[in-house]
Amino acid sequence: DHNAIQMDNYLEHTINIGSVALRRRLITQGFNDNLEMLSIRDNDFVPKVAAAIRKQGGPSAALMTIDLEGTLKNLVNWAKYTHLTQRALTFPTATMPNITSVGTWMKHLPKKEEARDPGKFTTPGKFKTLMENIRQYLSVMTSVAGVPLLYVIRITAALPVDDPGFGLPTFDVELQDRGRHAGVYWPSSNKVVWTMVRFICHGTEAWHHVKRFESRHNGRDAYLTLVRTYMGADIQYSLKHAAETTLQSLRFDGRSRNFTFDNFTGRLIDAFTELEDSNMSEETKVMKFRAAFQVKEFGHLHSMIASIPTLRSSLDNTIAFVGEQLRSAKQQNTSHQSRNLSSYTKTSGKSAEKVTHKKWVNPKSKKYGKKGKKGKKAATKFDPDDPGAYVTKATWLKMTETQRQASREARNEQGVPRKASIKALETKMDQGMDEVKQAIAAINSKSGNSKRKVSAIEVVEAPEMTQRDERPAAMFYVDADGNALSMKR
Repeated sequence: DHNAIQMDNYLEHTINIGSVALRRRLITQGFNDNLEMLSIRDNDFVPKVAAAIRKQGGPSAALMTIDLEGTLKNLVNWAKYTHLTQRALTFPTATMPNITSVGTWMKHLPKKEEARDPGKFTTPGKFKTLMENIRQYLSVMTSVAGVPLLYVIRITAALPVDDPGFGLPTFDVELQDRGRHAGVYWPSSNKVVWTMVRFICHGTEAWHHVKRFESRHNGRDAYLTLVRTYMGADIQYSLKHAAETTLQSLRFDGRSRNFTFDNFTGRLIDAFTELEDSNMSEETKVMKFRAAFQVKEFGHLHSMIASIPTLRSSLDNTIAFVGEQLRSAKQQNTSHQSRNLSSYTKTSGKSAEKVTHKKWVNPKSKKYGKKGKKGKKAATKFDPDDPGAYVTKATWLKMTETQRQASREARNEQGVPRKASIKALETKMDQGMDEVKQAIAAINSKSGNSKRKVSAIEVVEAPEMTQRDERPAAMFYVDADGNALSMKR
């Protein structure tokens, strides 16, 4: 058999299997076919072959090592990848470096469980964000061949004119540009994309645009229909116009804590992404970056960028270089950093330490509550059995001076604190009483034998005194020497 002979030579000289018996067992277990047949083998094909050889025992079983099993897996994965990217499956191209690089790439692909749900369709205005979520989802979700499904929604099915070569610029990009829209893996891959589109659109206004693709599970055409509907020429023009406006107005001077260098470069890259169809060169992108970067303290970077070829010809290199300069300056000025330096990176701005603020509490309400001092309910009338009891202001104003004095004395004995304003008022009242008594004594001494005598009690209690009176109301007027000017009978 011609295929068996070719496979035997390949296993001996490329895979380095020196044992004739082991090569024969591998060929009889399934490696007797050409490479095209290996490209459609199941993912568990190699583990089953290795298990069968080990089970048979003998010298071949000892030679079926874990490393050899891994190499054979790489060969099968290379065959799948080469088939999907529409390249020729030949033994001379199945070199050890090629099959090893493909195997390593597939081994480190994200797991299906890491695919992030793109979400439901909401409004046409948010379709661009939804489209980005779909692309992210398909870049992680893999087909039965074990490769990402992003190539399924490629707009142009035909192969690109330019071919940089196998695995270039990366395996992901090559698969997106050259992924086969036919063959054994296409129906299942297209169905996975349809399942995603149905989940996104069912029950929304977008469903009537794609429901006709359900019978054939045509996910690619359903997705492209959504793009044409919600990302038409008018919308594309609006997005590009907004991107051009951003490039014209965007400035970064490093003075805002809320607009960091990362924010600045993110908006700049988003604008360039919207203008991808304009074929803007890297040199032009760098020039626009320099025009928008206006940090005075780092003006010298412009001349450095212009003089270094690797910087002026690459936006990514320029952003990385300037970002590193800003971070270095921030570290050197940590002890006395200015406001400008504090806004260059994401770690700037408010301190990471949590600031707590204690809620203000009225000490009086906390100490005494709404029921009065020490939680006791205020009395509504004077109690002779408990003269020191707390009473309301209205009750205090209705009490006689005798009752008030009894209340004061009882509170003094109980050690109840009194306000300074009340003490000051009582002092004024006592001083007023002393003046009244002196005036009365002067009047009585001058009245001689008059039968009518004026007493201090009569003067004080005649009109009842309130707490707001600064002096007691008197029934007479006297001059500076105490002489009576008038008396009320």
